[in-house]
Amino acid sequence: MKAPPGRAARPTADRVKEALFSIVGPAFAGGVCLDLFAGSGALGIEALSRGCERAVFVDPRTSATVRENLAALDLAGRAAVYPWSWERALDRLTADAARYSLVFLDPPYAAGLLHPSLRRLAATRLLAPSATVVAETARSLPTPAAPGLALVREAMYGATKLCVYRHEGVTPHAT
Repeated sequence: MKAPPGRAARPTADRVKEALFSIVGPAFAGGVCLDLFAGSGALGIEALSRGCERAVFVDPRTSATVRENLAALDLAGRAAVYPWSWERALDRLTADAARYSLVFLDPPYAAGLLHPSLRRLAATRLLAPSATVVAETARSLPTPAAPGLALVREAMYGATKLCVYRHEGVTPHAT
């Protein structure tokens, strides 16, 4: 899989990716995945290969790389790629009435985006009932919380922390 050029993205280590899919499940029966800080698209592509029906990839810096990776794996027909900021993506996807059963949040650790993106995601109508949200962050950073999301697992892998949440099915009244 092609990585974005330069330092535009920090790819999830293979052992962390394997651990992540061991935690959330080895296979999916349909459902739609949202890879919000997509980077190379590796997490969303792995979800497609494990049975997700469709995936949406969002990253303003690396969308061309994600498209190349999807095309190389003959998955472009099952995906949409948007070069939007995470804020714009949450607004646009909410307006489209999309619902996601699996969401990956892996923003640049130092940017301080995990907590605001997780809270804003939880405040939208984007999450399907019992959706799984996986957040990747630095081990040294606090575990973020968001109303409507229950932390079900936290795992450490070297300097990386995975936080797995389950949507509690509470639909907000406004976004």
